[in-house]
Amino acid sequence: MPPAPGRFLLGGALGLAALADFALLAAPSLAPTLGGLGALGLAAAVAAGSAAPGLQTWGPALCRGDPARGAVALSFDDGPHPEHTPRVLAALA
Repeated sequence: MPPAPGRFLLGGALGLAALADFALLAAPSLAPTLGGLGALGLAAAVAAGSAAPGLQTWGPALCRGDPARGAVALSFDDGPHPEHTPRVLAALA
């Protein structure tokens, strides 16, 4: 299976951040600029990976299903909450 596109995005951002770090050794006077660009690139990759689950940056994600099935899958990142989860399920019923 080929790597997910988000992994390339995140890997590229990490590579650019590392390149900026190495450039700091050669030109310390550019530290604010290079450090800021590296941090900005990494933040953009993390934001894109979080906002677009189809990129599968953080792992496999099923973003679409069979419309004929009429089902919805919910993901609870921190697990079901004893108070809020039943309210969400009741609203969806």
